[in-house]
Amino acid sequence: MIQKNNPIFGINNLIINMNNKLILLLFILFIGKYTIHAQGVNQMQAMIEFEDAEKAFSEEKYDQTIIHLNEAETLLGSWKPKIGYLKIIALDKITAYEVYSNQKIKQLSSEVTKYMNYADSHSQDVDLQKIREVTDIEKKVILSQKTLKWSQNKECISGNAALNAKNYEEALNWFKKAVENDNPWAMNEIGNMYKNGLGVSKDYNEAMNWYRKAVGKGDANAMFNIGALYQGGSGVSKDVNEAMNWHVKAADKGLTIAMNFIGYLYEFGQGVNQDYNQALKWYKEAANRENMYAMNNIAELYYFGRGASQDY
Repeated sequence: MIQKNNPIFGINNLIINMNNKLILLLFILFIGKYTIHAQGVNQMQAMIEFEDAEKAFSEEKYDQTIIHLNEAETLLGSWKPKIGYLKIIALDKITAYEVYSNQKIKQLSSEVTKYMNYADSHSQDVDLQKIREVTDIEKKVILSQKTLKWSQNKECISGNAALNAKNYEEALNWFKKAVENDNPWAMNEIGNMYKNGLGVSKDYNEAMNWYRKAVGKGDANAMFNIGALYQGGSGVSKDVNEAMNWHVKAADKGLTIAMNFIGYLYEFGQGVNQDYNQALKWYKEAANRENMYAMNNIAELYYFGRGASQDY
């Protein structure tokens, strides 16, 4: 039997240990090389996805843009400002801000937060124009979130329930209770009740008063409603220029209904020079955000060949 203190036994152990270490070293080098190679491949694939995203964005295929950007982010395994910025801009193009429970608003809120946090700590690396764009979108997100809270106030929920049940007097009482807490959603709803004569005598001037109170608290729906009053000459002298001004204000807050009406004013030359191209542009702004009336208006422009080649 070979004893452990046998020199040959020690040499054999040494050789075995050296071989094991060599194998381990080769394995580590192989894995490291493979990892670096895999990272390089992922980066190349991510670049391709980003280029495809930019192409889709230029073609106004915003849903496809976001799919490519998400894939690029997955390949890289981390958030990147360049990807985050384009995702924010694309999401903004397809978000209906008046649909307050919209999942896209939650996505936008998350992406905007990441981008602004990055900008705060890397101010020297971020283009000022991009920060302005993201900041404008952030304001729309915040207003939409605020409006959701206003509408979910317990008095407003009770008021809307009574309104749907045609218990107008009860609805008005609930909305007035909400107004005591400066709730602009309730102010706008009271304006609607006066405009349509629900539980009160129809009174466009009183409706205008309530809409202006709501606008003073930041409500975008009331901006559109004021524009509608001017457009129809209800309670005020008909003024399509003023109507356009208010619809633009509402559209800047992300309201698709206002975008659609701006398209209408351009299509029929009300308050502005008739411009089918501008009409088509504004209808598309609303249609990309799933406004069905704007979709129908685009179809009519193609049907009659207005602002586009006639295309049945």
